[in-house]
Amino acid sequence: MEGQDQTSTTDAADAAAAAISNATDAYEKAEEEHAFDAYTSLFINCAIIGCLLLAYYVKKFRIYHLPESAGALIVGMVIGGIARLSTDKLQLFEFVSTKY
Repeated sequence: MEGQDQTSTTDAADAAAAAISNATDAYEKAEEEHAFDAYTSLFINCAIIGCLLLAYYVKKFRIYHLPESAGALIVGMVIGGIARLSTDKLQLFEFVSTKY
């Protein structure tokens, strides 16, 4: 009887340790995703602010040879280039699924 109680206690401890390990891994993964999402939000906000500032300066200085839409494309290219160079997780840039 005593050996069986010790085995069930060991099994319960192993199960608890596995559950804690899984919860810790899930927490760390969630933290990484949160940080990645924060950087993505920062780049999107920078792009919007850059487009607004560019539109303002195009109108203020009457730069008629640069349409606002072309300026927005340039801002998007610059922000996209910075985003591409600043991260090694290129999930947003992958167009081919690797699941199959």
